[in-house]
Amino acid sequence: MAITEDIDVFVSYSSKNKTVADSIVSDFEANGIKCWYAPRDIMPGEEWVTAITEALQKTKVLVLVYTDESNDSRQVMNEVAVAFNAGKTIVPFRLTETKMSSEFEYYLTRVHWLDAITKSLSENITKLRKYVEIILTGVENTDYESDIPLRKEEKKKKKAKSFIVPIVLGGAAAVVLLLALILLPLYFIFFGSKNKAMKDGIEAFNSEYHGEKDNASATEYFEKAAKGGVVDAYYYLGMLDERKYDYEAARKKYEKGVEKGSNLAKIELGYLYEKGLGVSADVKLAKNYYDEALKDGCIEANYFEGEFYLCGYLGENIDAKKALDYFEKCSESEVSKISADAYTAIGNIYQNGYDEIECDETKALDNYKKAMDVFPYYQGIANEYIAEAYLISDDEINSGINYKKALEFYERAAAEGDLCSTMRAGYCLQYGRGCETDGEKAIEYYRRAADKGILEAMYMMGNLYETGSGNVEQDYDKAFKWYKTAADKGFAKAMNRIGDLYVTQNLGDKENVEECNNLAREWYDLALSGGYVYAYSSIGNMIENGYNGEADFEGAFDYYKKSADYGDPRAMAYIGRMYSWGYISSDDNLAEAWKWYKKAALEGDTDAMLYLGMKMEEINEYDEAKKWYLKASIGNNAVAMRYIAELYYYAKIIPNPDYEIAFGWYEKATEFGDSYSAQKIGNMYYDGTVVEKDYTKARINLEKAVLNGQADAITYSNLGTIYHKGLGVDKDLDKAVQYLTKASSWGTGAACEELGNMYFEGEGVFRDFNEALNYLQTAAENGSVSGETHKKIGDIYFYGYTGYQDDEKAKNCYLEAVRKGLEDADLFSNLGMCYYSDGDHKLSAEYFKKAAELNNDPMDMFNAGIEYYNSGEYKESLKWFAKATDNGYIGAEDPRGYIRDIINGGHLTEAEAAEWNKYLN
Repeated sequence: MAITEDIDVFVSYSSKNKTVADSIVSDFEANGIKCWYAPRDIMPGEEWVTAITEALQKTKVLVLVYTDESNDSRQVMNEVAVAFNAGKTIVPFRLTETKMSSEFEYYLTRVHWLDAITKSLSENITKLRKYVEIILTGVENTDYESDIPLRKEEKKKKKAKSFIVPIVLGGAAAVVLLLALILLPLYFIFFGSKNKAMKDGIEAFNSEYHGEKDNASATEYFEKAAKGGVVDAYYYLGMLDERKYDYEAARKKYEKGVEKGSNLAKIELGYLYEKGLGVSADVKLAKNYYDEALKDGCIEANYFEGEFYLCGYLGENIDAKKALDYFEKCSESEVSKISADAYTAIGNIYQNGYDEIECDETKALDNYKKAMDVFPYYQGIANEYIAEAYLISDDEINSGINYKKALEFYERAAAEGDLCSTMRAGYCLQYGRGCETDGEKAIEYYRRAADKGILEAMYMMGNLYETGSGNVEQDYDKAFKWYKTAADKGFAKAMNRIGDLYVTQNLGDKENVEECNNLAREWYDLALSGGYVYAYSSIGNMIENGYNGEADFEGAFDYYKKSADYGDPRAMAYIGRMYSWGYISSDDNLAEAWKWYKKAALEGDTDAMLYLGMKMEEINEYDEAKKWYLKASIGNNAVAMRYIAELYYYAKIIPNPDYEIAFGWYEKATEFGDSYSAQKIGNMYYDGTVVEKDYTKARINLEKAVLNGQADAITYSNLGTIYHKGLGVDKDLDKAVQYLTKASSWGTGAACEELGNMYFEGEGVFRDFNEALNYLQTAAENGSVSGETHKKIGDIYFYGYTGYQDDEKAKNCYLEAVRKGLEDADLFSNLGMCYYSDGDHKLSAEYFKKAAELNNDPMDMFNAGIEYYNSGEYKESLKWFAKATDNGYIGAEDPRGYIRDIINGGHLTEAEAAEWNKYLN
């Protein structure tokens, strides 16, 4: 709210001295002096900084309550600086003997100080008020006592009256002027130079790309300012160390800054403790630092306070609305980076829609753009956030554009020597942000940072080899090498990851599970002793699953809680899971589970996001489910990507399946290591559904699933066929048998059929009719098989390949083959024999006839003739006997004998008999 009239006095004080300020204001206002002081005169909803600045512009006098606390207060310092620059009269009211800070020295050296150390506070306030009245009215108050001690080094003889009149300089005055001409330039050279150094340092610090030259210049300027007594220079020096990932050096700078009275250094030191960077994490200590800075009026502390409300640290409930209030206050900070951090935090809140704050994409994008405007270096991270916002809203085009912008910025900044951007460029390339995944190029960036001694880069090299990326194959040995390199240099996070590799048995002797678990625990303990408090959740996981003994849910919960109290999102997700699965009891397990999953999700745990999406899907809230899956997918959660694919594949969020979109998400999930998705798209390539058949791509993806132990029977079956038939690869019957045997063990019809055929023919295996019969019958029982397969089963029974014949079983198998549409002469001939054995001469004759029509075999022709003869169809019989004779039939029986019997038996007319007599000559 605008101040409509002038103010007599602005009272500046530390919040710890509010009782003194209250007494001054009470006395002054009782005597007609208009006062302004915070927080009384800041209207609800009014911006703190704006209100203070406006009040200082409107005031005539600033009364400074000078104490040890105000000497250390950044906010008080800011108020004095604004008043000084605005030409206001400053009256320090001194309540301590402590030497003033160098910055106060600059602003208050030539100002009269009222010493309030002696006598009672009320007496001193009265004298202060009378002195202020003189300044306000220009008329000396006759009640004003002249014995109020001024600052000792500046005490002068009191004049009876002060009049401003033209004078001619005398000898003494000339001396004074001469001294002023000599000393004042020296004064401004000294104090001006340190402030110029600070200004130049901040300009270099805020450079767009944070290049090596800019950082070197900034360091030089801030060191000069620090030597000159500018306490916030230590904050910036520490931040420059953080750019080099040297958290220990940063901590020392911040501690020095705190010692000198810098609130900025105080909050950043708190941040190191909050995140466990270069120190053992201590969230409570971090909160204490933030609270102290906030009480001293440090506007930047609002950001860190907001983080606590947003993340729900120390088991507190999340309060996004309160967090938003803090971030909005902090966005007005003159420290560009912290202001930008506040804008990005506000953007995140609107992007994700925390609790009672609804999603608002427009506000999110607006705040990300403000972050870039305030701090140009945030072009990279802000564009990543913008890309994520577009991705969640299903705008993949703009998402891709902004990811590309982010990567382009990182690559430019990396070329300037910025290590953070070097790391971010590697990350984008590893995970395909703004580009195709390119693990080899990512390694180039990580190695560049690793060569500079950046332990985080060594860790990311290990991560890349552990997970594999595009053109870089998964290699646990190389992953271990890089993790170990970082661990040996004290990087506790890498120690924890080595423990994970042993737990999953990707390292160590897979046959000796106990040894792997013991090694895992040793590495977790090392990580914990190295200050990586998130190792508590790793140990908790071992205890929960009984990796080192009996499973202990309560013991595991205690470890998870320790890690969660330090802000570990994974631990929060584990706690949610324990409530969800009933491992820990509460009055409302589902509510507790939801609360903890939500905390974990808001802190970035993608498994928690996945769970929340699954819960939404369970109640058919598919759009909400998709939002959570998308958020998880941004964090590279491959399972979430697969679930998005299935929303489209099974038409849960659209009227009809969209296999093309589904395929795209399956492909992304495969890139990030989801073996189920690998086998899905492998089978799509094999079948030619959605995409054109491509047996090479099918094999590559199906073998990924096999490699990770998550392949299903169909995957093994299709791989077996690929190697059996040489589809897109050289034939390899050994591999074919291996894969088909695995698939057959699950009763997969296609695999059993193919493998049974191989045993029947002796292809790639020794011929074995017992094995053939076993696999072929299993195939027939478990699924639809070909007529050829039924025929082979029939042949085994018909010919007695396994040691005994069974014409009835053979006949049934043959008939099934016929029903399957098989047209085969041997099949029909054998069926003819089966019906002959049954005494069904008519059917027997029909099948011999079918065989003869296909193969022109005189034996089948003769048998057809016999069976037609036996069934009394003499004319048909004569026809087939004649065909047998014409085709050179040679057998134990002569067809002509049957022809003679038919003629002589009176089964033909005389004319017909005459026609057939030619076969008797």
